[in-house]
Amino acid sequence: MYQNYIFDLYGTLVDIHTNEKKAYLWKELSLFPGVPEMLQRLKDAGKKVFLLSNAQALFTAPEISLLGLTKYFDGILLSSDAGVKKPDPAFFEMLLKQYHLNPSECLMTGNDDIADCHGAASAGIASRYVATRQSPKINGSLPENCEEIAEIAELF
Repeated sequence: MYQNYIFDLYGTLVDIHTNEKKAYLWKELSLFPGVPEMLQRLKDAGKKVFLLSNAQALFTAPEISLLGLTKYFDGILLSSDAGVKKPDPAFFEMLLKQYHLNPSECLMTGNDDIADCHGAASAGIASRYVATRQSPKINGSLPENCEEIAEIAELF
């Protein structure tokens, strides 16, 4: 099945409990239930775990560390470093190339149907859509190679 699991960060693994424009946003972050356990199960099964997020490294790197997520990721690619963002297939392809990944062995999981699911599909990557309170309204339909899951913990 899948050997490489790619995750969005905010609204997928991390729950934001405040208005995104509020200062000191990091004080209002927590992991969704079951996230550490699910990531640990992936690692224990020998799977590779990656983060692909439309985010600013200046803020995101400390938040990932603060939340104890750093140890789970085999690679992290943020839009602020890449100069491109989801849903552009070039962002997904950059991750594939940088870590020598085969798209058919990858699964993208995110909470945005356009950025995460359609973006992944345009790069030949299957996906899972998880609706959270930070998810935008689904715009149309999910791609053919995307399945909806009720919560992130049921992924693996």
